[in-house]
Amino acid sequence: MIIDIKKLVPDQWMIDDRDRTYIKVFYLNKGRGSHPKPFVLPRKISINEQFIEAVGMYLGDGKLSSDMTHLGFSSIDPEMVKFILDFFLKRLNIGLKDFHIALRLKEYSKKTTHKWAEDLCVKTSKIHTQLTNRSRNPSCEIQLSGKIFRILFEKILEHIKKSDFLYDKKLRRAFLRGLFAAEGCIGINRHQNYIVSCQFCLGTHEKELILMLKKALEKEKITFHENFKENTHSYILQITNWINYHKLWKIDLFRLNKRKEYKFLSKLKITKFSCKLSHKLKKRLFAIDYFSTRQLAFLLGVVPSALKQKKEENVFLNVELLINLSKLSSTPLKEIKKNILEFRVNDVITLDDKNFIDFIFDLKSYCL
Repeated sequence: MIIDIKKLVPDQWMIDDRDRTYIKVFYLNKGRGSHPKPFVLPRKISINEQFIEAVGMYLGDGKLSSDMTHLGFSSIDPEMVKFILDFFLKRLNIGLKDFHIALRLKEYSKKTTHKWAEDLCVKTSKIHTQLTNRSRNPSCEIQLSGKIFRILFEKILEHIKKSDFLYDKKLRRAFLRGLFAAEGCIGINRHQNYIVSCQFCLGTHEKELILMLKKALEKEKITFHENFKENTHSYILQITNWINYHKLWKIDLFRLNKRKEYKFLSKLKITKFSCKLSHKLKKRLFAIDYFSTRQLAFLLGVVPSALKQKKEENVFLNVELLINLSKLSSTPLKEIKKNILEFRVNDVITLDDKNFIDFIFDLKSYCL
């Protein structure tokens, strides 16, 4: 998809062709008063995955001023602010000098300010600190003033929303990644320490965005439940069960937010994954003559009676147990994975995805 910026410029505005790549957009006020700030923008914009990720993220945590004079984006996650800042700088040719960067803190901290400056790759003098009790964690807002760009950026967003980009698998998944980074959360059962759901949390007034989100998930064949809370004017789209979590993993939903990605992976590490193996390989794995049953059970972290059951009965074996057996029997994990007949999550959900199985074995191996 290509967006021609010239076609978005209102008729009464003026365009100066700078070169083959950029145009200067401006207009002059009639009568008294200063003229609005001009902007030099790309002549054409190629819409790729990264661009749509930024659009999804901005639709979640960005804002367009109602007085048409500025736009902004805020987050508690430095990598997201950096992602959007780079988006404006590199894709839309906005200068860093045009941005006002505000860091909101409960109390002033030189260390925190320096850390944010380092994360955003800006000088500490560029960051203006503001004290507030409204936020539990430090948050950063980038703001860009300029009526011309404010209006054109909204036109870019509207052009994309009205296009058929959700029919493109790569762009659709990019949109979901961006929106989840901004408006997604992972529900955890704190007593039993497992994933309860993955959610998108929006406002009930964001009807167009809700429809786009639902359409994207439906095309990915991800099922969900909806919950409207009129007292808080909030809309919660809830995704449950491991068939859906596996699909979320496949589209790399958590990649753009380190905090949420860490939360998902940390729960993945302790989730039970088990396999049914071919009888021939299973027999070979347990045929370790230089250990007694008691010694082998100790090394594998199980009681001898349970080890006997695992050896003799047609039961599923935990991935952690298989990793340890591969080391003790000198059997490559590659061979074990080739001989998996069935792969389950929590002894209930069967998944058949070689890439996911490889990922789980790598993740569990790293933890052991």
